[in-house]
Order: sequence, then C-alpha cells, then structure tokens
Amino acid sequence: MELTDKTVAGRYAIRAELGSGGTATVYRAEDIVLGRPMALKVLSAALAADPDFVLRFEREAQLAARLDHPNIVEVFDFGSTEDGREYMVMRLLEGEGLDVLLARRGPLSVSEVLPILQQIAAALDYTHASGLVHRDVKPSNVRIDSSGRATLTDFGIARALDSARLTLPGMAIGTPRYMSPEQVRGLEATFATDVYSLAVVAYEMLTGHAPFEGDGTALMHRIVNEPPASPLAYNSKLPPAVEQALARGLAKAPADRWTSAGALVDELERITKSTPLSPPTAGPDEEATVVRPRMRPPAASSGGTSEQAPASSRVTLLIAVAAAIVGMLLVVSYLGVTG
Repeated sequence: MELTDKTVAGRYAIRAELGSGGTATVYRAEDIVLGRPMALKVLSAALAADPDFVLRFEREAQLAARLDHPNIVEVFDFGSTEDGREYMVMRLLEGEGLDVLLARRGPLSVSEVLPILQQIAAALDYTHASGLVHRDVKPSNVRIDSSGRATLTDFGIARALDSARLTLPGMAIGTPRYMSPEQVRGLEATFATDVYSLAVVAYEMLTGHAPFEGDGTALMHRIVNEPPASPLAYNSKLPPAVEQALARGLAKAPADRWTSAGALVDELERITKSTPLSPPTAGPDEEATVVRPRMRPPAASSGGTSEQAPASSRVTLLIAVAAAIVGMLLVVSYLGVTG
C-alpha cells in the first residue's frame, strides 16, 4: 500500500518519503491534530508478516519511548496502518546523517569531532543508565542538524539487559564495520559494546577510515584477532596519545575498555587540550627544503642552489682580507710621510 498523500490513523498526513531501508520506510508527515511536522516510520510490507520483526519493531518503539534526552530521537506514538503494518511516530530530524557528512567532507577536524562525540556519548551514557544497550552505534544512526545538534536514532536492535533475547546465542547482531569482537562472536552485548562502537565512529571521524576494513569473514577475523590500524597512519596531525585512547576503546576484552562512553570522549578532549596539534606533514621534497635545517651537500653534488651558501662565504672572506691589506698600506704610507 502506497502511503504518500494518505492519512494514517486519521491523524498523520503523509507528505513525502524521506528514505527507505531493508526493514522500514520513513515518511515526512504532519500531525493534523497538533499541526506540527513529524516523521513516520512504517515497517516494510515484506516483514509485517514476520512475527519476530513485528515484535522487534514494537520493542524499538517501546524502548525509545522510555528515553527522554535531547540527543535521542523522541517517539510519540505507535500503531498499525490499515493494511496491518506497524508504524511509529517520531520527532522529525532535520539535517543529514553523520555518514553523509563524512562522505561529503572526509576526516573532520578535532574541533568539529569533539562536540559531536560529546553529544553521542551523553546519549549513550543516558541510555546505559536506563538499562539499555543500543548495539548499533554507527554514523548512519546519528543525525546532525544545522546548529550542530547530534541525535542518536534507530533503536531497532537495542535491548534491555533485563529482557529476553530475540536472537539465538551465537547469532551476530549489528553492522559488521562497527561491531565489537563479542558481537562478531555472537556473545552478550553490554554497555562496553556501545563504547567499542563509539570508538570506531571516533576513529572514522578523525581519519576517514575504519580501524578494521574489508568484507565478510576477513573483516570479522580482523575485528576478533588483529590490532587496529594506527590512526596516525591516516592522520599524522593527531597527537600520539589519541592512538592510545582509541586503542583502549577498541580493546578486544570488554573489561579493558573505557568504563563509559563519556570517559572515552573526556580523555580525547583532555589530550587535545594539553597537546597542540602538529602542523601538516610535509612531503619528502618539502621536508628537505622547509622543515629540516639546511645541510652541507655531499662533495659530488653540483647543484647551483646548494653551492650558493659556501660561495658567498668565500667571497666575504676575500673582501675582508683585501680591506685589511689596504688598511695596513694606508697606515705605513702615513707613517712614512710624518717621519
């Protein structure tokens, strides 16, 4: 059933489609009772007949509705369309996804990264204090508006730690590039799982790369078994201590990571305030002429530029000697005349 230009539940007038994914479609809608714009997320027709997906969609609405935080998308209502598809009504988020921003801009400066990370971390710490694990922290689930406000979205696979599992043990849940080692192995997700994923997001924002890249089983193997690539290899302007902070966030064992999302971001902020950023790294040719002090060239060198300094020194020495000789002759001549 096409919903554009239709009214859902006699209240939500669909104005336009904003985007569609594998599980749901999001529409721009208007609440004709309150007269304000909203976002309407509707479960896809293909999944509406699957009880597991329906239950997960309902749970997303219920979990998100429990949360009241300025950096978490608000859910106002939940119900079913005329053709039996579940929907949820959310605050309409303007701006663009963090993934779109990174694709458009590439690596961001530290001054741009920190405010975004601070807001995501605040949302995650609040979520964790509420007993929930997001389990799918990634750039496409963060929305940035024109004022710089970051909003964490999509609690579709979030889980309350005291709730029953909807997935079987050993089943990996999440987005591979941002999954923690325990998610890859199908183990229990905890607050430390979200801290890991936030460290991946921070790494990507600062470098334009993920700490582990690849596809399929090769990517999974690297996440579980290999150390992350150094962020300094992609962005040499970063203070070296940033690598250590991110490495702790990306630790294989959950117990070895930062104790909270905020702790990771606080450490990154402390490092950047106490360590001035290095200037852009020069290329090999620039380094020889700009960064390094001038050095005497090898004897075999015949370049005109590199010989200018020694030649200039010899000319100066000859002029000084000649001036001294002339001065001596003048003194001798004067003494002879006066004598």
